[in-house]
Amino acid sequence: NALCFRYGGYVDRLITWGQVDTIMTGDRAVEECKSRSLLRCCVDATGIGAGVSPHMRRNGCNAVAVKVASKPTKSVELGEFALLRDEGWWNVREWLRTDPGAMLPPDEDLIEELLCPTYEISNGKIQVMKKTAMRDLHKRSPDRADALCITLFEPELLFNL
Repeated sequence: NALCFRYGGYVDRLITWGQVDTIMTGDRAVEECKSRSLLRCCVDATGIGAGVSPHMRRNGCNAVAVKVASKPTKSVELGEFALLRDEGWWNVREWLRTDPGAMLPPDEDLIEELLCPTYEISNGKIQVMKKTAMRDLHKRSPDRADALCITLFEPELLFNL
């Protein structure tokens, strides 16, 4: 699990832990979000994470479920995205490329994960390197970079997914 708190262009140190239990993850995320008085947080709602955002909402957090296997919410000049996940990675790419105030924490694992993926355009769809390929390269899941990607979605657009 990885929690990423981004405040405009500033990304705080990521918080990670190895427990994958939905309730324990939700409780930990609620505690972290409430301690920061966050108005809302986006939560990866794919696979094991599907139950985390509902648990967080039941415990007083405005948690927005992000289903990265869903239809993307926008397109760019190069084309459309294959999945919302591809759009999320593209958002990070563009944010880091265009925002001179973007500040990442000193986190070697995060930097390694962000430097890894490539993309291709297939049948007019932008596809970022598959997560399985990233796992093969790093010998671990790119959880930190995935958490950063989630912070750059516009929750208003996600409600229609």
